[in-house]
Amino acid sequence: MALDEAKLSQHAVETRKSVLDAGLDAFFEHGFEGSTIRDIARRVSLNSASLYYYFPSKHAILHGIMLSAMNDLLAEAKQAMEEAVPSAVSRLSAVLLTHIHFHGTRRKEAIITEFELRLITPERRQEVAQLRDEYEDILRQLVHQGIHEGAFRCVDVDLAVRAMIWSCSSVAQWYRPDGPLSLPEIARYYADLWITALLGADLPPVVLTEKP
Repeated sequence: MALDEAKLSQHAVETRKSVLDAGLDAFFEHGFEGSTIRDIARRVSLNSASLYYYFPSKHAILHGIMLSAMNDLLAEAKQAMEEAVPSAVSRLSAVLLTHIHFHGTRRKEAIITEFELRLITPERRQEVAQLRDEYEDILRQLVHQGIHEGAFRCVDVDLAVRAMIWSCSSVAQWYRPDGPLSLPEIARYYADLWITALLGADLPPVVLTEKP
């Protein structure tokens, strides 16, 4: 079992985080199957035996990466809702902006969590799935709230949320910092597209400024 962070020294917590970061880079560069514990240990100046003190297996490192990503996304989404105007439109827009920013700035974690979930054990997969379901429930509740408030038209909520997550998450696969649009511009454009679709009415056109 991975160590309980609450019982670790500060140095151990930092080392554990470094191992997760090294695992993330290795898995992204070489794939899960193409990465080894020895390679991950080398990236953080540990030997394989020392690394096993923090994680018992390569699968445990992958699991830790996924848990960290989903917990952070959930926390950021909840904070965005709390800071937004208390309406479904404002809160959903804030969560979508957060979602796209997360997937654009932490694309390695987003891609690995999306496509490598099948590689971890069923028990670990269930832990990640529970966090994912909690996140999706936030979006479903906001769409339901918008319909109840009369702001959104009636839609198939489950289907709308699946499409929303799929399209916004795809940013992790194609966004590049040196591209023609900045991440905030892309996030605003996507959020406005989805809010417009749910409102069923036209919004003022989104102005995309050129990068200096």
